[in-house]
Amino acid sequence: MFRCRLRLLFVTILFVPTSSYGQVWAVDGAEWHYGYSLDIMGNLSYVTARVTGDTVVNNSVCKKIEWWLPFWSTHKSEITYEDSGVVYWFNPEIDTFTTLYDFNALPGESWQLQLDDSCVETITVDSIGTTVINGDSLKVLHISDGISGLGDGIIEKIGATLFSFPNGGDIADACYGIAVDESWMMGLRCYEDSSLGLYETGASPSCTYTFTRPIGINETESQKMSIYPNPTAGALHFNSAIPALLNVEVLDINGRRVKIFNDLQTMNLIDMNAGIYFLQVNDASGLHTMLKVIKY
Repeated sequence: MFRCRLRLLFVTILFVPTSSYGQVWAVDGAEWHYGYSLDIMGNLSYVTARVTGDTVVNNSVCKKIEWWLPFWSTHKSEITYEDSGVVYWFNPEIDTFTTLYDFNALPGESWQLQLDDSCVETITVDSIGTTVINGDSLKVLHISDGISGLGDGIIEKIGATLFSFPNGGDIADACYGIAVDESWMMGLRCYEDSSLGLYETGASPSCTYTFTRPIGINETESQKMSIYPNPTAGALHFNSAIPALLNVEVLDINGRRVKIFNDLQTMNLIDMNAGIYFLQVNDASGLHTMLKVIKY
């Protein structure tokens, strides 16, 4: 009897998996808030995203994530599911799933994010780290992101630091540099679910912070300001003279300053990686104008 019990115990242990994944993405009821720039004048709003339930697509049980921009009453739905640490996103442009995040990827490894039939982004993991949020240690993938607009980091449970899905859902902008408007995502403000609790990044005064800039005397002229060529291989020029220019700051898609120009004649992004950048044009009166530029 004793010998039989030992044999049964051995068999049981033998088939216990050596590794397992908890749910690392889109838990029920999860909610995100992202900053959103409405225009080049600095008017700010936010995007809210929420896991609203389950659905079945192509025989896969998926999570449905609804996101909307209250300012314009814009509403979209995304379909996603996770399998063993890999997150898949249903891309309606190609009517199939593509890999959105791969939490199994090691430094130097990459995955393909297919944006449409002829546009594929390679997401490369530069390094792996951890971050502690409300006592939970979460895995972080530090990535090189060119055109997809995910940002430079992907956090377990939370997703990409700029926006969870490619370029705010604007495939034309991400793939071909077709800027349909002068608005853009500004990064994660808050995340909350029932197990992790509320996480605020500190990127804004509150999760739902909005700002409407008063109309000023220079606003009409600022709206006329633009740069060319855009997209660019490097060189940049303004379409008109800018009075009392102080400097031009180049910001990456996470809002970090990566370069500054004090002389318009030297503006060139030739030494920078391909991707989306913002030019903050500062004049001597303290006014700022934001312009979006795509470097290829």
